[in-house]
Amino acid sequence: MRGRIYWGFLILIVLIGVGGVLFIRHNLSQISQYEQNAADADKQIQVVGKTPVRVSNTTATYQPPGESIATGHWEGDVWKRTVPPEPETVMHEGKTMTLYEFLMTAFHGNSWEERVAIFNRVIAEAPYSDEAYTAREILARSYDNGDSIFDNALLFERLQPMVAYHPDNPYLLYDLLRYGKDVNPEAAIHYGKEALKYKDTIVDRHFVFPGGAYLIHAQLGHPYQLIGDYSSAVFHYKRCVELLEADPDRDVFWKELATKHIERILSGNPVLGPLARKNRKGVAAPVAAPEPAPIVSE
Repeated sequence: MRGRIYWGFLILIVLIGVGGVLFIRHNLSQISQYEQNAADADKQIQVVGKTPVRVSNTTATYQPPGESIATGHWEGDVWKRTVPPEPETVMHEGKTMTLYEFLMTAFHGNSWEERVAIFNRVIAEAPYSDEAYTAREILARSYDNGDSIFDNALLFERLQPMVAYHPDNPYLLYDLLRYGKDVNPEAAIHYGKEALKYKDTIVDRHFVFPGGAYLIHAQLGHPYQLIGDYSSAVFHYKRCVELLEADPDRDVFWKELATKHIERILSGNPVLGPLARKNRKGVAAPVAAPEPAPIVSE
């Protein structure tokens, strides 16, 4: 009897070992293919100043300063604005002000109700402007009494409508990635991939991206795990590590976190996602919301 039990355990250990090797080989092959696809895509995108440029054989096009994909489009070599022009000045309490100066008056001792009135007027005067973005963001992050919102699911819901007016704002796209990664992983991935196009323009509220997007890559690894795409998750964690290794003065927290996720995924025991849930007792949170929020594309 003991001999049968011994041989049974031995066979089980061998099967687990073989399964682990096959899992790792499968992930490594997918990672290699993903990296090649990403490299091919990168060849089509260059960055000029702060503007992503899609390059053809002989020409390069990009939005003029102050414009975005929400305000117009190219017709040949001519930029056609499709929304009304922004006012150069506005009148406030008998004074002529730029839109930025008018926005700043909201922070000069006004009550929350008075600030909301100024924010709403800024949005009405120039709905696609940077000032309108600031006004919308403050409103989206605040309850009706002015208190700040810290619930990620609510922030994700309230920030998403801003994409219609600011579709290529890197701060907005990054916020939608980090707030939405647990709420709606698929949508968060979309916004994160969009944010990577503008990686050289982003200064996070706590970190400055070194030559790009280590934080975007680190954040993207999370939702990719949740949907079970571990090869893509490893790719983004590896890019995070590579960017941080190129800048040794950076905080090591994100490098250690990304490295941990890579090791856990390749060992067959990821921190997140379907395979992680198989190794836990009880029921984990759903991978995505039952009714995913709409994704606003270019």
